[in-house]
Amino acid sequence: MAIKFITLLILVTSSFYASASLNEIKHRYNEEHQKILNEVEEEELDPEDYSLELKELYFQTYQTEANLFLKNDQFEQSTTQLQSILEAFEYKEDEVSKISEKIEAHQKELQQKKFQKNYSLEINYLSWQREIDIKSPTIKNKIIVTNQATCLGGGLHFSNAYYVYGVEGCLLTGTGDTKEKKSPPKYKESDIPLWGIKTSLNAGMIVSTAGAQLGVKLPLLYSIQNLKNPPDNTFKLKEDHKILFFPTLYTRLPLGTFFIQSEIGPFLDQSNTLYSIGAGFTF
Repeated sequence: MAIKFITLLILVTSSFYASASLNEIKHRYNEEHQKILNEVEEEELDPEDYSLELKELYFQTYQTEANLFLKNDQFEQSTTQLQSILEAFEYKEDEVSKISEKIEAHQKELQQKKFQKNYSLEINYLSWQREIDIKSPTIKNKIIVTNQATCLGGGLHFSNAYYVYGVEGCLLTGTGDTKEKKSPPKYKESDIPLWGIKTSLNAGMIVSTAGAQLGVKLPLLYSIQNLKNPPDNTFKLKEDHKILFFPTLYTRLPLGTFFIQSEIGPFLDQSNTLYSIGAGFTF
């Protein structure tokens, strides 16, 4: 009979603590709770003044709120208050410390996963190549245009501790040189002015504790150049793809708010090559 009574008492007590909440503490021990808050704030609390039952109720409430936070990511400010009370009580210090460490680690993880928005201003040096058809009534060949340009612009980025996504754009101006891919005809021009725009979508990973990025860009590059036909009037240029679109790899190394970056194309053939190096700052 005594064993059944003890078992029932344990079950009732466990059920009571399992449903523990700060509202219940305020309801049942409102006067003591307000006194405890004042004594904790003034660092005058004497643990011997309060019952073990009340201390355990605070602990169970703290544990319940911590488990809810770890499960649902919803942090209650009262959790910090409960921790301060238990530390002042010096009650179950090892267990409170372990729970506190779990809470802090989870808060840090949530903060690292949170995406932040930032902007950038940057200047880049680009070099790229493209092919242009050159035809006569009987022959069709290609010429290679090698361009160099400066591109001034900026971007919008969303990043957390693991990933970064963004969109960038810049205005470019520069010059280009032409050379036949194979003869005939012999064709060469130098310092041909160009201007245009470059936009890109990017997705990358944070690969170091310093925030270095490695990822992929999808640039769209549109340029305008006034290319002339060969002087013999036999061959004529057919400029049919001023827009270039292909994936590139990029890296970015932050130096505080400043950064240096590079971009390199796939190098599948001479008509699809691009590399870039630049610098900028974020804000």
